[in-house]
Amino acid sequence: MRTKIINYQGTSITISYLEAISFAFNRELIIIKGFGNVSITTIKVSISGNGKQFTDIRESSSDIFKIDISYYLQQMFDILTNPGKVGVSNTGIALSIGVDIGGTFFGFSTHCIWGAISPGETFNPSHEITYFTAFPFIFSVFARDGLPIYKSIDGGNFVLQDGDTYEGINNISPSGNAQREIVYRFGGSGDDVINTFDYTFDYTFRLKPGIAPEKEIRLVVNDCSDGVYLRWIDRQGFYRYYLVSQRNITFQTEADDKAVNMDYEAFGRWFCNVKRQNRNETQTVGGFASLVNPNDFFILTSLFTSPIVWMFAYNVDDPGEQDWVPVQIAPASNVMTSAALQDMNINIILPATPIQKL
Repeated sequence: MRTKIINYQGTSITISYLEAISFAFNRELIIIKGFGNVSITTIKVSISGNGKQFTDIRESSSDIFKIDISYYLQQMFDILTNPGKVGVSNTGIALSIGVDIGGTFFGFSTHCIWGAISPGETFNPSHEITYFTAFPFIFSVFARDGLPIYKSIDGGNFVLQDGDTYEGINNISPSGNAQREIVYRFGGSGDDVINTFDYTFDYTFRLKPGIAPEKEIRLVVNDCSDGVYLRWIDRQGFYRYYLVSQRNITFQTEADDKAVNMDYEAFGRWFCNVKRQNRNETQTVGGFASLVNPNDFFILTSLFTSPIVWMFAYNVDDPGEQDWVPVQIAPASNVMTSAALQDMNINIILPATPIQKL
């Protein structure tokens, strides 16, 4: 956390507040202490950004005041629920936060990520991604504003690209006819790059200049086109993609609790039969990712924690007619072994279909 000492009625008060990079689903606290004998009646915290504003007003008479604003941070994001638009409109937003302590004001800003981070977990490192060229694809990277972007195709020289990065999560569509790989480099030597944030160190979320070399994202080309193609938002707010092989499909039907009595005639007598009124069917695609390397295995584990997953679909008679269908991933336990390559089972639950109704 960052800290600031302010003067209030002749007393030095310490405010601990959010880092320059914050996460909506972690506990994000504002802590004010050192009031001593000073009487504090009202503390007001205002959060604004993305066209929204929330204000939390508290009464405090103790020496320490603490507020968790993570709930407000989550509400700053636009959750899309329209048909074909299920998801989050933007996984990173800039916020302004003000703290009013009995008329004494202190303000700061933070870039909030739609996600969370655990102790010891690294955020936004240089890494390798499987690039499925037969399907729509983007990759996400967190960057400072105005960093130059360089690209190398199949081991060639790095070429400066048009346009720079903006501060926040950049979603980039790769380009170029590559046979093996495309490497994107962000920033030059000495630039304040997309810093790699390791939660074991306090200073890393403050975007200090000169603490990281240039960032590289390596896209390894995979031209396979057979399987179930998935897209999701991982726990750090990045878009991820993977092509999963299909093993089988399970059809599960369910009847609701409503029933209707129906009389029927047979052999000259009348009988009563109880019919369930509604029937629904859920299809589960039994899939697997085969021969997954440790890097892809780690990426795929985030698929099971994401509440926002889509499956790519297209019209077989008109492949140009494409769309993303929201699906769910069945909970599972995945064990990462010391093997260089291993398989992972992934069961995909398709949206339920109402079949018939009496």
